[in-house]
Amino acid sequence: MNYYPFHLGDYAAHTAHLDPMEDLAYRRMLDAYYLREAPLPADPLEVARLVRLRAHAAEVEAVLREFFVLGDDGWAHRRCEEEIERMQSLQKKQRDKANKRWHGPGNAAAMPQQCRSNADAMPPTPTPTPTPTPRTSTTIESPPTDDARGPFADSAVEDGPGLAQDVDVADAAEILRAIGASPSGPPADSRGASGSPPPPDPGAPIAAELRRRGVRCGASHPELLALVADGFTLPELVEALAVAAMSPTAPRPMNLGYLAAVARTQRETARRPKKPAAAWWSTDEATLAKGSELGMQPRTGEGWQEFRQRIRTALAAAGGQRAVGAATGEHARA
Repeated sequence: MNYYPFHLGDYAAHTAHLDPMEDLAYRRMLDAYYLREAPLPADPLEVARLVRLRAHAAEVEAVLREFFVLGDDGWAHRRCEEEIERMQSLQKKQRDKANKRWHGPGNAAAMPQQCRSNADAMPPTPTPTPTPTPRTSTTIESPPTDDARGPFADSAVEDGPGLAQDVDVADAAEILRAIGASPSGPPADSRGASGSPPPPDPGAPIAAELRRRGVRCGASHPELLALVADGFTLPELVEALAVAAMSPTAPRPMNLGYLAAVARTQRETARRPKKPAAAWWSTDEATLAKGSELGMQPRTGEGWQEFRQRIRTALAAAGGQRAVGAATGEHARA
């Protein structure tokens, strides 16, 4: 792709925290992604070489981990993949329409005068001021006419390879939508057609608070978008961050991928039904715990049954009638 839509408002909102070198690396990564139409190499050093920032490999890797997702094909970017897929789909539609138009029986004579490669042409980059086409000696003058409507009055209805016959209004509208412009007005900016500001990004406040706590993330990070879509709240992520920070194997500084894994594990654990507490006489560990609670330890050469009996005697002496009844039933089973 030699052209891609670039929304200044979206980019500024999601990259305001980057330092100048990280910002430069991100812009060059986007350019390389669209030119290649494929994910960036999996090796951060190779990406640094690709964007001509070998001396700043650390900044390149930080941007990769924040805005890209590492997969089997390399570092992928959700927004880039969407734009590439949209443009490839549009090119295919234009190519199919061109083939259908020029392979028809009525257009055989017009084939030498047309260029089939136009179906693969990219939409032109919009400029603030249109550049007029200079008049050359090869410009064909329109013959004079007595028709008050002008020399091109019948061009829209004549049967031939005229200009009006080649224009597909639906195609033009589709191209305008692909580059972010309105079919009936000037290109739309990030404020929307009505002039109102864009809706607030639910991930922005979460990203800001996590960055304040030392987590590298941006509001457009795919992992953060997935967490927000799954209903994770800021308190949940802060609690998960506290748990993750206690792990000796946690990355320093903390990255969003590790934090997301901890948060999902905590949520899954909380949803599992809790098992009822085992009776103190059911396992050796539970018996030891009960003995420690009463200040008792197994004696040298004492078996588990003798130790459990001493615990029952201690409970009975302390007035634990309910425990004695339960213990009697267990003793009978034993």
